Amino acid sequence: MDVIDATVLTETDERKALFAGVAGEEELDRLQMISLDIQKMREMGVLVDIDIHGGSLFTTGTSWAELGIPSSDTRRKRLTRGSKDLIPALYLGRLRSLETRFRQSLEKHSFVLQGFRPFRWIPFTAYESWHKEWDELQAELDGLKAELLERYDEFVDQIAGDFGQIAREAWDAIRARRPLDAGPFALITEHGAFDSLDAFTDHVIQRAIAQMPSREQIEQDLYVDYKNALVATGADLEAERLRQDQIRTQRGQEQAEQRLAWNDAWAKEERVRLDLREVEEMQDIRLRAERQKLAAMRQAELEHARAQLANTVSPLTEVVEQFRAQIYQDVQAIAASVQRNGHLRGKVAERAKGLLDTYRLLGAAVGDDELEATLLDLRGRLDQVPAEKGAKKYDVASVEVALRQIADITHEQAIKVNERAGQRTRLGALEI
Repeated sequence: MDVIDATVLTETDERKALFAGVAGEEELDRLQMISLDIQKMREMGVLVDIDIHGGSLFTTGTSWAELGIPSSDTRRKRLTRGSKDLIPALYLGRLRSLETRFRQSLEKHSFVLQGFRPFRWIPFTAYESWHKEWDELQAELDGLKAELLERYDEFVDQIAGDFGQIAREAWDAIRARRPLDAGPFALITEHGAFDSLDAFTDHVIQRAIAQMPSREQIEQDLYVDYKNALVATGADLEAERLRQDQIRTQRGQEQAEQRLAWNDAWAKEERVRLDLREVEEMQDIRLRAERQKLAAMRQAELEHARAQLANTVSPLTEVVEQFRAQIYQDVQAIAASVQRNGHLRGKVAERAKGLLDTYRLLGAAVGDDELEATLLDLRGRLDQVPAEKGAKKYDVASVEVALRQIADITHEQAIKVNERAGQRTRLGALEI
């Protein structure tokens, strides 16, 4: 008869109780136990995740005017504007094909393991084959990038020709919708009013050229990279601690043996000339020196350990930084809308109010009290009722002050997240 480990059952029951307290008793039936054989997984393969960057550089949004759809058209209520391509379809197709083949190559040689997404596990038996395909695809991507840079001026000229024709066709389509006796025609868009075909055509061409990525952007931002994950368990960390203890113990024993041997030789040479007191004093001096040396070594070990801890990526810190960066982007968009329109629109105000709800849903778990206080202040300013009848619903100046306060405390994390997203290193993220 098998013996049941009561300790394991007790720990499992406690975890189930914790889950039930958070998710509810009715969710217990959906709880699935997963056992991770991490040691065997590490011995037989490696975790890999690929980063495909820059695929959207050559595709951007179009405007209703470029599509030849006037502001009064019903299609604006039900349809989306779609996108426009800044390079010929042939090159976009090659680029998207490469992205697909990078992903398919990884999928062909790897497996998805529970609890390790977005990483995929490649067995060592397939690693060499995958890396060979990876190198071939990288060479093809480098060749495509070189061709894009070589033909850059040609692409810009094609933009001028194609979008000039697009502008003329859009102008004719919109103008044809007006009655013949409607008077002088001017095309009004979200970017301004244009009273002549030439002015509108120049606007469409210059806008498309401005949206074309620069050579530097293509060189730096169009790439595919991969990273490996190093998985360490609690047993690994404990084994490493024991190994360090053994090294220190062995080092201490060797030093003690060296001291004893030195003291014996020294005592024999000095015993003729020195009495017992002198011998004891000299030994004391030597021992103090050794203790200081050991203390210095221990201090060096501690400083090294602190340096390692300082370089360790904290998941909670990443959560705070990413959430603050998200709030910073939302605040910048809200502030830009206020500055652009001169007042606070209803949907923008609702978006600003919703920042506090977003924090309570996603950010409250890490306890960012400073950010929560500023979001509460913003909510309070938006909920204020005007003192005078007929006044604007929101005090725009007061809201802008609150938005700047939020931007000030989230700006640094937004920069860190952007910098981390732009790093190109194959071993840039280790799970320890």
